[in-house]
Amino acid sequence: GKQLFKTGFAEYLSSFWNFVDILHILGGYANLVLQYFYEDIKRMVPQSVLVVIILSTLFKLFFFMRLNKRFSVITTMIFTCIYDLRFFLTFFIMLLVFFGSMLNVLSPNPQ
Repeated sequence: GKQLFKTGFAEYLSSFWNFVDILHILGGYANLVLQYFYEDIKRMVPQSVLVVIILSTLFKLFFFMRLNKRFSVITTMIFTCIYDLRFFLTFFIMLLVFFGSMLNVLSPNPQ
C-alpha cells in the first residue's frame, strides 16, 4: 500500500513480486465474479482462475520462507531443482497434454 503511493504505479509494477500481489488481489475478485455468473455452466473457468491464484500464493509463500534461516536452504534447493529440471518438466507437461488430448478424442462421448 505505502510503497505504491511513494514510488508511483509504473515503478511499483516493475517489481515482479508487486505485480504478483496485484494479480493475486485482482484474481481473487475475478474469481468471485466468475463463480457468481458461471454458477452451473462452465465451472472450469472459475476453477482455472482459482488454480492460478493458489499457485501464485504458493510461490509467494516460498518467497517469504526464504527469510527464515531454516527454510532458506530448503526453498533455495527447491528453486534450484526446478530451474535445473525446466526442460524435462516442459517436455513432461507437453506429453501430459498430448496424452490427455489423445484420450479425450478416443474416449466415448456420453452425449
